[in-house]
Amino acid sequence: MYRIYFLLITVGSLISCGRSDESSLQSSSVIPLPVEVNSGSGNFELANNTTIYIPQPSEEWKSISSYLIHLLQPATGFQFTVQNGIGEKGICFKSIDEKELGAEGYRITIDEELITIASNQPQGAFRAIQTLRQILPATIESNNIQNTSWKIPTGSIRDFPQYNYRGTMLDVARHFFSVDEVKRYIDLISIYKINFLN
Repeated sequence: MYRIYFLLITVGSLISCGRSDESSLQSSSVIPLPVEVNSGSGNFELANNTTIYIPQPSEEWKSISSYLIHLLQPATGFQFTVQNGIGEKGICFKSIDEKELGAEGYRITIDEELITIASNQPQGAFRAIQTLRQILPATIESNNIQNTSWKIPTGSIRDFPQYNYRGTMLDVARHFFSVDEVKRYIDLISIYKINFLN
């Protein structure tokens, strides 16, 4: 009888310590840690035909939306449309004037219908995409379509860099790197918001 009780207690403990399917924004592993993170309740779910809104039809904002689609499409298999203006459903880039954020800062607000990415410049929107990339399931980095749901916890993030110069380097004197390897390296360091390559 003692063994049965011990077994039940052990199994109960393991179940209670298991990870919940519903994670919060604050429990997401974002590197570097944002200045401010607030969790909401519920999730935004990325779906086919999600609309991406850009504040103006400039080349910079078109490049930002194209970059986001390039990141999301391989693993999701979804089609995305891009529109100018402000939307109520989908992903909306918004141009603001908030001095504290500077050129690279941003604010992300996530509710069940809309993700709003607000920044002073497209550069800040690019940094916000890297944060969004880390919040999504890790399989978003796959080059093949993944059969999964693409849920993002609701809440808000405000972030801006503590240091203007955040650098890394490649030792090209002792090692040869192909063009594709250098491009891949640049892509990887951009995820962590490193802004100089020496």
